[in-house]
Amino acid sequence: MRIGKGNMQQNKYRKISEKIAIVITAALLMVFSVLSIVTVRLSGQATSIAVRSELTNLAHANGNQVQAILDSASEQASAMLDYIVTSYDQGTAVISSPENVKVKSAAYHTEMSDLSIEVENYLINSMCSAVVTDEDIIGFGIFFEPRKFDENIQDYALYVNREDAANKTAKPFGPYSDYSGREYYKPAKESKKPYFTKPYEHQGTTMITAVYPVVYKDEFRGVIVADIDVGHFSKITTSSEEYKTLYVSIFTDDFITAYDSGSADSIGRNLSELLKDPEDMKKITNGAAEGKAFSCTTVREGGHKVSRFFYPIDVEGTHWWAETVLDTSDLNKDITILTAAIVVVSVLSLVAVVAVVIIVLRRALRPINGVVSAASEIASGNLSIQVDTKSNDEIGVLSRTFLEMAENLKAIIQDIKHLLGEMSQGNFRADTKYEEKYIGDYQEILTAMRTINRNLSNTLMEINTASDQVSAGAEQVSGSAQTLSQGAAEQASSVEELTATIAEISDRIKNNADNAKQASRLSGEAGGEVVESNHHMQQLMTAMEEITETSREIGKIIKTIDDIAFQTNILALNAAVEAARAGEAGKGFSVVADEVRSLAGKSAEAAKTTTALIESTVVAIQNGRKLADQAAGSLNTVVDTSKSVDEKVRQIAKVSEEESYAVTQIAAGLEQISAVVQTNSATSEESAAASEELSGQAQMLKSLVNRFKLKDGGERVGVHGTLSSPVDPRRDCGADGKY
Repeated sequence: MRIGKGNMQQNKYRKISEKIAIVITAALLMVFSVLSIVTVRLSGQATSIAVRSELTNLAHANGNQVQAILDSASEQASAMLDYIVTSYDQGTAVISSPENVKVKSAAYHTEMSDLSIEVENYLINSMCSAVVTDEDIIGFGIFFEPRKFDENIQDYALYVNREDAANKTAKPFGPYSDYSGREYYKPAKESKKPYFTKPYEHQGTTMITAVYPVVYKDEFRGVIVADIDVGHFSKITTSSEEYKTLYVSIFTDDFITAYDSGSADSIGRNLSELLKDPEDMKKITNGAAEGKAFSCTTVREGGHKVSRFFYPIDVEGTHWWAETVLDTSDLNKDITILTAAIVVVSVLSLVAVVAVVIIVLRRALRPINGVVSAASEIASGNLSIQVDTKSNDEIGVLSRTFLEMAENLKAIIQDIKHLLGEMSQGNFRADTKYEEKYIGDYQEILTAMRTINRNLSNTLMEINTASDQVSAGAEQVSGSAQTLSQGAAEQASSVEELTATIAEISDRIKNNADNAKQASRLSGEAGGEVVESNHHMQQLMTAMEEITETSREIGKIIKTIDDIAFQTNILALNAAVEAARAGEAGKGFSVVADEVRSLAGKSAEAAKTTTALIESTVVAIQNGRKLADQAAGSLNTVVDTSKSVDEKVRQIAKVSEEESYAVTQIAAGLEQISAVVQTNSATSEESAAASEELSGQAQMLKSLVNRFKLKDGGERVGVHGTLSSPVDPRRDCGADGKY
């Protein structure tokens, strides 16, 4: 038990109760998480819908109040327009004939027609009544094109403020040039449609002007204007005790701020200037394009994330917008509180359920600790275990199964110990004592033990037979090794003699090769000398040809000298003839002519002698040239023969070298054969000694095998060491299958 506990302490493990508790906790955590998320989401959606509906309704209510203010001014102006158009239909209100001019205008003190006076009185009374009865309207005005109200008045324009309304009077506004270019007049004239100006401040009051064009038969004749006090938009709901960050705004159709309960500085500014991100303005304009209530989330100046709820206000065919704005954190505070409450309740419920599960599991699984201890003891090799088997549930069955398994293993181990002990003592006839314990997969252990017993017994019998064969074979090998050793010694002696003879032949071939090389060298030198002599002979022949050519040239010169002597002799003869004719005067010249003739004769004689010598020389040179040609031919023949001799000598030298190399290789091969023969001789002697030793070891092995008690049956071994016939393993057993 102590060994098991030590292993349990060393190998820490997690208990089943802890695992189940962890799994159940994880499952419950997932379930509670999903339920919490779903509950929070559904509750958040419901709360968000309720809050958004409340804020949208607030924007709706504010829009209706602003709508009522604007509708009130529109109704007053519409009544005046209807009256004016009706008077136009009567045809006498605008251009009156002179006989109709009876009364002066109350405002301009100029005579007008009776109908114009009637219309003027109606307009003044209506404007005064509208300003007095409607506190949102600061003033009312009527502005006409030149002579469009009455032809007697160039610029007709009246305006009634609160003071004028109290006195029931109206004052002229000014000439046409003062109002024709104003914002409340020019856009309405160009479009012929109602128009609302952007918020502006006049005499400390922020207002907008509602402009209604007077159009008769598609002709623009003037406008009726109503100045509305924007400050009275504060009558709408602008705050909430529940939502501290709430504020409201009123925007025109192009999102100019007409009213802002959060900041008066925003009035007159475009909403895009109040937003941090241009994309936020794009979201608002896209939502407003449908002309229906919508909401979106944007970032206000300062980085505050706010939710905006817009409701449309119908203003003469365009849409103004009533806006309710709330910080997103303020909007989601109820959702945050609800989420926190649900999370807290879920966590507390989860902790309570997990605690109950852990307590129940620990009590139910406590008996399994004994089974774990028993398993640890078995794993440590201790089969003497004690387990509580009182429980009747699955744990009790498991405990009893562990006890049966331990007893069965103990019996099998004791039986295996007995069988192996007997075989270790050389007794292969031992049999099992607890065959009934080998059930199921344990049967394979018994089969394996019997197979080991049978195989070892057969193996030892084969070893005994093989030892006899090895002994006989060793004796044969020893005799053969002796014979091989003697033959190898004789071969070694013969190889040594052959090697000596081959070495002597190799030396002689080497000497022949050296002599052939020397003869080749001398033949080459002689060939070189012959070539040089042939070269000199060629030079001699060239010189002989040059001498022959020179002799020819000398002959030509001598012939020329002979011709000169002949001419000189003729000239001398002529001179003598002429001297004779001259008489005494020519005697001296005659002497000279004689001398010249004498010299010419001597020159001719010398030329003949020289010519004869040169001709003899030319003949001798031609004979020498023929002899030189013959000598040159002989030398060429000697050169060719010398080259052939040199080539043959070279071939003899090359073949001698190859023969010398081949003989050297033969000598090396003989040396290797001699070494192998000597090695074989030594190996044969060693084999003979080893065979004798092997025979002694085989006898010793046979004596060792005879110590074992082998079974009578088993596989028999043939003469050559192979199984003569297979033996059925069941033949080694009795009728009951035992050894």
